[in-house]
Amino acid sequence: MKIFSIPESIAPNLDAEHPLPQFPVLPQSKALDASGPSRSLFVELVISSSFRMRTYEERLATFKKWVYGDRSKCSPHAMALSGFIFIASDTAQCYWCQKTLDGWEEHDDPWEEHKSHAPYCPYVQLFEKPPLNITIVELLELMRGQEKLKLKRRHEAICKEFETVFDNIIKRYSEPKGKKHRRLI
Repeated sequence: MKIFSIPESIAPNLDAEHPLPQFPVLPQSKALDASGPSRSLFVELVISSSFRMRTYEERLATFKKWVYGDRSKCSPHAMALSGFIFIASDTAQCYWCQKTLDGWEEHDDPWEEHKSHAPYCPYVQLFEKPPLNITIVELLELMRGQEKLKLKRRHEAICKEFETVFDNIIKRYSEPKGKKHRRLI
C-alpha cells in the first residue's frame, strides 16, 4: 500500500504539532497534483482543523461515552464506520453531511439510518456500504461533496435572509401611513 503525503514545499508552516497528513491509497490511484491555481484550496481542505474526523479511527475515538456497547447493532465501531461522530448521550452527527440523529436504539443499523435520514450525504452516495478503507480519489470526492453541501446551505441561508428583508420592506411600504400610500414613482 502506498502512502500519499503533502510535500513540504506545499505546506511549509506545519510543525510537530501539525504533522503532514498521510493518506492510504490503492496502487492504481494516481498521485494527486497539488500545484497550480487550486493548490491553496487543496492545502486549506487537507490541513483544516477538522481533518482528523475524516478517518474512522478518529471518529471511533469520540464514542467513549456512547450509550451502547460493542454487542449492540449501533456499537461505537458501527457508528464510526457509518461516518458518525459522538455528540452526547444517544446523539451522533455525520462528519460528512452534519446530519445529527438522536434517540438511537440498540437495534438501529447506523448505515441504514444514515441512508434514510440523509440520502444527500456524500458518504452515503459514494458507498453502498460503510467502507473499511478509502482511496485518495474517494477522499477527494467526499471533500468535494462536503464543500458543495456547505455552499448549498449557505446559499439557502442567504436566500432566506433576502426574502425576509424584502418581505419586511414590502410590508412596510404596503401599510398606509395616514391617508395615503407612499409613492416612489
